[in-house]
Amino acid sequence: MKVTVCELPDETARRARAWADLVHYLRAAPTDVVVLPEMPFCEWEMFRTRSVDLVAWRAALAAHDAMVARLAELETRMVLSSRPVEAEGNRFNQGFSWTREDGYRFSSPGSARERRAARRCRERSRDSAAVTHPRRARSGGSGQGH
Repeated sequence: MKVTVCELPDETARRARAWADLVHYLRAAPTDVVVLPEMPFCEWEMFRTRSVDLVAWRAALAAHDAMVARLAELETRMVLSSRPVEAEGNRFNQGFSWTREDGYRFSSPGSARERRAARRCRERSRDSAAVTHPRRARSGGSGQGH
């Protein structure tokens, strides 16, 4: 199994070029799994203060929605990362996987609040065909993507 671990610039202005470079690299050298940084599509400056600016947080949600819809550009079977989500005014950093076969799948939320946040995240996705609810573990399954 080939795994590619990737860093992306924190600054939005540099991130587009880094994404294009990553896409180009993976076309030349496909990999099985790409691991992106934690919440890779937002500027982390907003987390350096005691309170998070609501405008910056909403921009982070929108940026992740847009980029999750572009994960198919990567020549890989699976992408692992995390993204910001919001439920009932609470903010979360939620892990997810994306595969060509199953699309976007979030980490199994433990609370009703997290499930509602994940549902809203799926509903906001621009590519509804690529967003699915995580499957329940099946007996005899390969376990991939869980």
